[in-house]
Amino acid sequence: MILRHPKWQWACSRMGWTRCKRRSSTFVFFCLPGTLTDLGLATDIKVCPDIIRVPAIVERHQMTSYNLPAEAHQELTYEAEQKKLREAEKLAEVKKKIEEAHAVESHEEGLGAGMNLAEQVLVEGDEAEEGEEERVVKSIPDRKTKSQKNKAKRFLAEKRALAERAERKRMMASISNAKILRRSTARLPSEQEKKHLKRRLALEGNVRNQGFAAQKLKKDKVPQRWRRSSRIVTELEDVEALRQSVQGSFSQSATVVVD
Repeated sequence: MILRHPKWQWACSRMGWTRCKRRSSTFVFFCLPGTLTDLGLATDIKVCPDIIRVPAIVERHQMTSYNLPAEAHQELTYEAEQKKLREAEKLAEVKKKIEEAHAVESHEEGLGAGMNLAEQVLVEGDEAEEGEEERVVKSIPDRKTKSQKNKAKRFLAEKRALAERAERKRMMASISNAKILRRSTARLPSEQEKKHLKRRLALEGNVRNQGFAAQKLKKDKVPQRWRRSSRIVTELEDVEALRQSVQGSFSQSATVVVD
């Protein structure tokens, strides 16, 4: 678009396209007077005002008090007072109704003020038609005298003493039964003692018959070849008896020869 301008068409043709492109950055075509207007590219720019026309909010000093005048909170106080008046009127109406109800009700004998008897259901039949409603009167118990109170205290103390004595007897009976049971159980060996005795007898029998063969004594173990059976023991005893008898006969013959 710029190259078609009559002022620059001749220059671009003389310099050539390559040189024109290289030097295009050095020319500011849009700054020429009348260039944008001739091309129809001119725009109207609105200039913003530099000064703020609305004044800023003035901040109060930190030490200044903020006490509102009476007119500022007069509406709130008026609403609070109106609420108090409405509550007082409601309370007065309720109190008036209660007083009117007390004035209409008749006071019954034996009952407190303000209590009404419930209407009794009529029994079906002739008795219901002819009979009248029966009033139930609450019986008020008589106050006890000082002697009656003392008598009740003595009766309660005796009752507690008898209960403690019976409890003590039951405890003593259970203690005596426990002693008898302990003595009877002490005489009988327990299952663990029976097992221990049986194991001990079996060990003594093995030692008597086989010796300490194949058993561990502290850190050492007795070899199996040193086992002594009951038959070998009896044979050794017979040999020892035979040796003693031969030795005795030899000593007797020697004494005879010397004589």
